[in-house]
Amino acid sequence: MGDVSPDAVVDLAPAADRAPEAAAPDAPVPPPPDVPSPMDASPDTPEAPRPDAAPDVADARAEAVPDAPGVDAAPDVVADAAPDARDVPTEPLETAVDATWSTSAMALACAPGARHTYRCPPRGTLTPCWGTNLYTHDSSVCTAAVHLGRITVDDGGTVTFEMRAGAAGYIGSLRNGVTSLSTGAWPCSIAFP
Repeated sequence: MGDVSPDAVVDLAPAADRAPEAAAPDAPVPPPPDVPSPMDASPDTPEAPRPDAAPDVADARAEAVPDAPGVDAAPDVVADAAPDARDVPTEPLETAVDATWSTSAMALACAPGARHTYRCPPRGTLTPCWGTNLYTHDSSVCTAAVHLGRITVDDGGTVTFEMRAGAAGYIGSLRNGVTSLSTGAWPCSIAFP
């Protein structure tokens, strides 16, 4: 025997059995000649992904948890993905902004309830602030924080303040070595929660 191509079909059935009327009704129909056979594909040709193919769930789990010991790892991943209510912070975490002792909240939008954090440098120089507990937003944030007792002039520190609506008037006072000033109505305020 000579070399036979793997695509060659050898028909050993008698001619009478090959007649269309003699074929079994559920016999497979060979593909038309222009449809490539899976055997035609070269081993070097990459298989094209099917657009309608659903991703393999097992593969997705293996990618999500590369060191997973087995099927039991999948429920743990789902359970760990959902945050526990106790792990969710009640306040947004903000980055502290470096401030000077003359920095006010004037550059910020007067959005009542918005919180901001300033870092006041040590060995500061007091600058004016207006009010007591509730301060005008043009007050020195660092000086107002010393007045309220949140930080000291010598040590400085990080303070978080909240924007508030304006008030009809602000009363000054002497606290923690700082004299705050009195003033009339002002459109926006700050307070230290």
